[in-house]
Amino acid sequence: MASRSSRRRFLETASLLGVTSLLSKAGISYTEEIIGSSGVNWEAVRAQFPITSWDKIHLNSGSAGVLPSQVSDHLVDLIRYMSTRAPYEVWDEWQDTKQANLDRLAKLIGAKPSELQVVRNTTEALNMIITGLSIAEGSDVIITTNAYPFAVNAWQRKATKENFNIIEVEITLPKSDDEVVKIFQDAITPNTSIVHVTQMTHREGHIMPVRRLVDLAHQQAAQVVVDGAHVVGQINVDLHELGCDYFASSLHKWLNAPLGTGLIYVSEEHLSSLEGHLSSYPGSSDSMDKYEHIGTRCWANEIGITAALDFHEAIGGEAKRQRLDELKRYWVDRVADLASVHMHTTIEQSCAIATFSIDDYKAGQILKVLDEEYDIHAKSVSSTWGSGVRISPNIFTNEGELDQLISAIRKIAIN
Repeated sequence: MASRSSRRRFLETASLLGVTSLLSKAGISYTEEIIGSSGVNWEAVRAQFPITSWDKIHLNSGSAGVLPSQVSDHLVDLIRYMSTRAPYEVWDEWQDTKQANLDRLAKLIGAKPSELQVVRNTTEALNMIITGLSIAEGSDVIITTNAYPFAVNAWQRKATKENFNIIEVEITLPKSDDEVVKIFQDAITPNTSIVHVTQMTHREGHIMPVRRLVDLAHQQAAQVVVDGAHVVGQINVDLHELGCDYFASSLHKWLNAPLGTGLIYVSEEHLSSLEGHLSSYPGSSDSMDKYEHIGTRCWANEIGITAALDFHEAIGGEAKRQRLDELKRYWVDRVADLASVHMHTTIEQSCAIATFSIDDYKAGQILKVLDEEYDIHAKSVSSTWGSGVRISPNIFTNEGELDQLISAIRKIAIN
């Protein structure tokens, strides 16, 4: 049995660890390894991801990202430390770090810290926004055929209870910005109360002209809810520049933050009118704290965002965006000559993600070949254009892995 003095030394060390090492910027120690005079060393970045030793090639980052070692190690340390103390004592101790993360996230996406709260994922954030909105009976809420199914479910359930209309407009991609704007322009009327926009479609990775759509909606006094599940950590985002009223995103996809971390944004002008959790204090209606009171949870996940921000900032958002776009173009360009291969993504209006189909093949058939013959993990999707396979590489992906994908597509298409 440990002596009382050794136990006291352990607790002192654990306390010091919690205040200093665990909450420091973990990325500083290896920044020089991945950033050189000639730019980012992508093989060094790849080495930070244990998933690269997996027996399959991971091309489904669109469903959920994976953690670099720095982030997973940091998270494990946080969980271990949290388990040695009374949970709420640790949470009190971590409040400064929580606020520092909000400050950094606000800077990353062009918002004020007071307009943000960390939640578990985009779906949860959208549920908060949708259930919290007050929508006039008989008014219209516009969604599109590109909307995420769980968001559609939430809107339909709310419409049934509150007697407003769901207007679903079809957007079959690919489309130009002007074509997309025209579709919304024809749909938005003085009776429109809410326009729901998916900034980057989850099936095709198409980036919508959000600013232009916001302007259209605001001209009719309609508010705009933006599903930004795929944008934070993948492309540059400035919410104040976009002008949207509400925004939801996940941090565990492209920011490579711990699973179960996301963001809700409510613009300052709507903060007091959007209803918060029923469990929140009555006096918190004009503060994002109204989304805080959900009881005990694993706060280590939220605090673990620190290491993910370190990693993202060490590489640089623009360098990361360019690399993801480069990886997409690498494989797309090398199958462009195949007449039976059809792209359902506008390459110039996307970043990491691109979706394809092959004549005479269902998505499930293609996915089976990729998995069983080429050890490639991807995602099947379907939309108004039919079914296809979504490819979403990440910054740990290299050209050799994409060569495997290219070989697979060419074999399927030619055979």
